[in-house]
Amino acid sequence: MSEPTLILFDCDGTLMNGGVVVAEVMKETFVNMGMKPPSSSDVFRLIGLNLDIVIQRLGVEDENIHIFVSEYKKNMLQRREKGPLYEPLYDGVLGLLQKLSHQPHLLLGVATGKSLRGLTLALKHHEIDRYFTVLRTPDHGPGKPDPFMITDAAKSLGITSERTMMIGDTSFDMKMACAAYAKAVGVSWGYHSAEHLFGNGAGYVAADTRELYEIIMDF
Repeated sequence: MSEPTLILFDCDGTLMNGGVVVAEVMKETFVNMGMKPPSSSDVFRLIGLNLDIVIQRLGVEDENIHIFVSEYKKNMLQRREKGPLYEPLYDGVLGLLQKLSHQPHLLLGVATGKSLRGLTLALKHHEIDRYFTVLRTPDHGPGKPDPFMITDAAKSLGITSERTMMIGDTSFDMKMACAAYAKAVGVSWGYHSAEHLFGNGAGYVAADTRELYEIIMDF
């Protein structure tokens, strides 16, 4: 019997494309606060980091970060109250999760910079929450690239980091995986380039979900 293995996925940029909504809400937040809004590309390259760090890197002074964080959360909540957000699954993700769920030695989880509330709502909306045994977000502890989310998720299931794979689309995912001594696997359909992923520790970068399935099964 194969050894129990934990497969952790990032959310935005890996499982689903939530970047458009994040960028729109971030722009709205900056406008409401009287600042020039960032470009979508500037927001995309920071997706995955904790919200306060994203806002800081977008040029907000330290003493105002908490105000921007509150404004962003308020704006995001208002959008969610109007109905499900536009966060479509990437092609092949549903089929990939279905196939992986039939492998008894694999446990699936999510490690993301998304809030726990936002993650839970998104997973339930797409009816994929049942595939995941463990969820870790900045609500649980330090965010990316700190290794906490990986090591804590693995520990909660009695699995070593060496038998854990982190799959993501950004350098932050790869750095987190390497810091946790987990297997770092990138995907090419998200917000950072394959070259950037390899340069930050990715052992593989999957071009599509078929290739990703093969990488997982070879682990």
